[in-house]
Amino acid sequence: MLGFDVDATAARLAGAGGAYEVVHESPGLEIGVYVLVAPEPDRQSPHAFDEVYVVLEGEGEIEVEDIPALWDAKMAELLGLDTRGNFKDGPMQDVHWPSGAFGYFPCYSLGAMYAAQWFAAMRRATPDLDARIAGGDFTPVFDWLRQHIWQAGSRWTTDELAARASGEPLNPAHFKAHLGARYVT
Repeated sequence: MLGFDVDATAARLAGAGGAYEVVHESPGLEIGVYVLVAPEPDRQSPHAFDEVYVVLEGEGEIEVEDIPALWDAKMAELLGLDTRGNFKDGPMQDVHWPSGAFGYFPCYSLGAMYAAQWFAAMRRATPDLDARIAGGDFTPVFDWLRQHIWQAGSRWTTDELAARASGEPLNPAHFKAHLGARYVT
C-alpha cells in the first residue's frame, strides 16, 4: 500500500515556498503533493497530463445562492462549457458534492483501475470470456472473482491482493486500454 506522511510533506514544501513532490511513480501514474502558499496562483498551466486535485486544507467563503453562477463561470473558464440553465450538469449533479464527500471520487477512479486490471487477468485466464458474457454466462467472472478476490477477504493489503490476483501491482495501463477500447476505437 502506498504510504507517505501528507502533513510532513506539505510542511516541508510550504517551508520551501511551495512546490511539487512526487510520492509515487508507476507506469502511466504519478502521485504527488503540490503545495501553493496563498495567494500564489497555480503556475502549472498548461497541463501535459490529466490530473485530479484533492484539496487538503484551505479556506474561503461563498454564499449558497452564488454557487450556481460560480459553477457556470468556472465551467466556462476551465473547460469551455456553457452550463447556464443546465441544472442536471450543475453543482448539485452528484450527491457527493453537496454533502462534502469529495474523497469518494479518487476512490472511484482506483476501483475502476483495479476492475480493468482484474478483467484483463480474467481474459487471460478465459480466452473466450467476452463470448461467454455476451451469451449470458457470467460463471467464469464469478468463479475468477471468488478464487482471486472474494475468498482472500482482508488477508492481504490491496497492493498484495492486486499482485496475487493479476500477476502485477496496480498498473493504470489496463484502465487506459479499457478506456481506449470503449471510447476511442
